[in-house]
Amino acid sequence: NDVWKFSNNGVQENIKVKGRWRSNNANAVLDACERGLGIGYMPKSTFSASVEAGKLQPILQPYWGDGASSWIVYQNKRFMPLRVRMAIDYLVQYFADWEDKAL
Repeated sequence: NDVWKFSNNGVQENIKVKGRWRSNNANAVLDACERGLGIGYMPKSTFSASVEAGKLQPILQPYWGDGASSWIVYQNKRFMPLRVRMAIDYLVQYFADWEDKAL
């Protein structure tokens, strides 16, 4: 995502960013950050183990907003097998009250 969301005195601000490389794969972003190749914008739960291990340092904490987005992507609702619909319903229910753990 090229728009990062921050909270500034309770007001959400959307900041457009650009760089030479980006990825929508959290593991790839995490690995790149651990190798010192840049900064990443991702849920705290994604990088908390790396912070605890001393591999990463969180930045801009006073501006972190609440919540995170996760997506379920699928091809076509019209021809979706029942088992896929059931899996999606289960995941939505399971993560409905998910709170990103604080560091």
